Amino acid sequence: MPENWTETYRPINTDSFIGPVYLKNLLRSNSDIPHLLLYGPPGTGKTTFAKLISQKYESTLFLNGSDERGIDVIRNVVKKQAQYIGKKFIVLDECENLTRDSQTCLRRVLEDYNSTTFIFITNYISKIIDPIKSRTVKIKFNKVPFDEILTGIKIDLPEQVIRRAYDNTNGDLRKMLNVLQGVKYGSVVNVNVADLIRLVDYFCAFDCDATDVENENISALDYIRQLIYKVEDGESAIKLGELERQCLNGCLDEAIYESIRRNNIG
Repeated sequence: MPENWTETYRPINTDSFIGPVYLKNLLRSNSDIPHLLLYGPPGTGKTTFAKLISQKYESTLFLNGSDERGIDVIRNVVKKQAQYIGKKFIVLDECENLTRDSQTCLRRVLEDYNSTTFIFITNYISKIIDPIKSRTVKIKFNKVPFDEILTGIKIDLPEQVIRRAYDNTNGDLRKMLNVLQGVKYGSVVNVNVADLIRLVDYFCAFDCDATDVENENISALDYIRQLIYKVEDGESAIKLGELERQCLNGCLDEAIYESIRRNNIG
């Protein structure tokens, strides 16, 4: 079974990291790293950046806020790790899922243990309490420009196909690679570019998720047209057709997204 492309193309050092110069300079810096809050849309390199920068110290604890969100984890795992002697990183991915009590407890840990550098990673900075925001250096991650991706990642597919996947996933590199891997292994020999692009559209339809809707990462019209590939019942198809008509008549994306949520379509 072939390796997932998100792992195949994951940067293993600073030189292979695709991102702004200031982020690469931070990775190369020999200075002490302050507490960091990495935020921005999914698939923009936040977790990869955290893994690369944490290589500076031998001791690193990675936790995911979706799995370990309660205050007991902060007291019994994070706090104990922070108490150990020596420089170390503690990385909290998807930290927007931490309860408010957990975040408040973390605030004290940040203040009390100077030998530990915390890296918080989130798609939703609004869900992080102000005391943590004020005690960290905030770094916003934006989608990587297409030209940089094309230069940094060598994929044996036509540029138009890669571009379509990039546009359909709104620059989410992780999703883009998943889609392109599906296209690569789902296509036959000598298939033309137009058919490959249709295959991209097909795979993208099944790769949209709730995060896209919540962040409104894609236009409502594009999202509706991708949902059309997914729905199987006539009632949903009729609702999508009506929403598509409203989009074309100038209805605001926010109202369309609200209708999609309310009707539980997709």
